[in-house]
Amino acid sequence: MTIENVKQRQHDDQANSQRLWKMGISCVERAERIDNEQNENAANRSKQLAGHTKAIFRLVRNAND
Repeated sequence: MTIENVKQRQHDDQANSQRLWKMGISCVERAERIDNEQNENAANRSKQLAGHTKAIFRLVRNAND
């Protein structure tokens, strides 16, 4: 290999490393965003379930009155 080939290969390797690093960061950020969305959805479902449960208790209490 010539010196120019070695330099070009080093440059290519560095560019590939940077590209892979950015892809890795992007994947982590996407996973965090999905996790946050799932947590938010779960919290909303819990609030909705709590509201339904309260409504059922009110119906039962009113039926017993």
